[in-house]
Amino acid sequence: MHLPSSTLWLALASICHCFPARQSPWTRALRRDASEADDLSWIKNWAAVGDSFSAGIGAGTRYSSWGDYFCSRYDASFPALINADERLGDANGRTFTNWACSGAKFDDVSKQVKALGDGSQDLITITAGGNDALLTDILNECVFMWKPSGGILNDPCPGVLAKAQAAIDAPGFRSKADELISSAKSKLKSDGHIYYVGYAQFFGQESNQCDSVTWSFWLNYGDRKYLTQDRREQMNILSRNVNKAISDAVARAGPSVTFVDYDKYVSDSHGRFCEDDHPETNGNRAGLLFYEWYTDDNVAPTDDAAAKELFAPSLFTDTLTMNGTFEASIGEYIRQAIAENASLAQTMTLAMPATPNLVQVNATIEQIDRGFSVMSIPDGYGKIFHPRPNAHQLMADLVLYNIEANYAKKLGQEPAPEVVDNDTCPAPRANTAPPPGTTSMSPPAPTSTPDPDATEICGTWYKVLFDHFEIYGAHFDEPKFTSDGE
Repeated sequence: MHLPSSTLWLALASICHCFPARQSPWTRALRRDASEADDLSWIKNWAAVGDSFSAGIGAGTRYSSWGDYFCSRYDASFPALINADERLGDANGRTFTNWACSGAKFDDVSKQVKALGDGSQDLITITAGGNDALLTDILNECVFMWKPSGGILNDPCPGVLAKAQAAIDAPGFRSKADELISSAKSKLKSDGHIYYVGYAQFFGQESNQCDSVTWSFWLNYGDRKYLTQDRREQMNILSRNVNKAISDAVARAGPSVTFVDYDKYVSDSHGRFCEDDHPETNGNRAGLLFYEWYTDDNVAPTDDAAAKELFAPSLFTDTLTMNGTFEASIGEYIRQAIAENASLAQTMTLAMPATPNLVQVNATIEQIDRGFSVMSIPDGYGKIFHPRPNAHQLMADLVLYNIEANYAKKLGQEPAPEVVDNDTCPAPRANTAPPPGTTSMSPPAPTSTPDPDATEICGTWYKVLFDHFEIYGAHFDEPKFTSDGE
């Protein structure tokens, strides 16, 4: 029996709130033979390329090997979680290359791909296109107004949204997406595969509860802008249009490329900003999938009563940033605003830690050549509007599901459904023991320890939703049921 995803999502949330992890009513009763399709140990060489959504900015701990710091690569990114999954087998026999970098556009990601050997990869994951669609410009002009182009008293948001849509519709967006995928295909082995991961809508738009909320950065200066229902809807439309352009490029590329769309699950889990019944601002609320102002993954999730109006940030940290990255863009907006109005700096208090130098951050020659600056960035701002670890787990689960499904087809098996049902088994829980043999720019990602119960009882398919809730169920909403029981 298969259930509608929205019903199932709530049902699984209920299960994971009521039972210990990996002990739902049916996982104790099931006995199934292991399926060959979930044995992914054939993956010997694979690579992650892309922007900050692949680098995992803010999620987990920042890597410290050559090139990792400036690119903001973190150990809870979805590529790191994939590489740590036990289905891929012993890491000693596997090479994982991680070139993803904050701020990367199509052209940058194409350079990442070119660094891979021709015909060398069993699979490649990609995220690209968000920065070409002016993500940081939209955040500046429509949400935070660090340094709005039309001036602090004007509303430049409609103009930048139109400009972003024009960028998506431009022939160059299509051609660069096609060229990137074509280049990546040349790096695959004869039976290799590409998984192009899309983006998600950031906002709930079903109610007007956020219409009186502002995240304008300089709250004590100029005209505040609010997260109105119309503004949220327009930004969501752009996210959907970026995904549509990418998925169209994937469709043109043929059967060796799969588009991975996790957006629907973000919506079903109520993990966006300004969700109905979740007052803002509450950066640590249970179930939030993206980093908000002051989100801290190291504190316990808060309930809706913790929502409050924000005030201008007072603590800033001098941060060494590479030109063109997400953090550098924020810092440059703030620098320009202060240059125009020195009084804004009066509210800034710099944190005491010394700024790291190029040796400490293990910068590569290529990164130094690109240029770098010391930027004063408010604490907590460098990762805003990026996936939290629970969202990266969702992305990793869905990529792994698609890998298994495609492998099942090669084995002549019927792929398991994406939506879980009562015949679904959980995934093993990850730990932090580093596997040997990972040869990437990043240090080894966490490995997985098999769960004896899960291995004995299941040892086979487990789908994205169940896996997600087994790990993060406690951070999601309690289930709410409609009159018809859904």
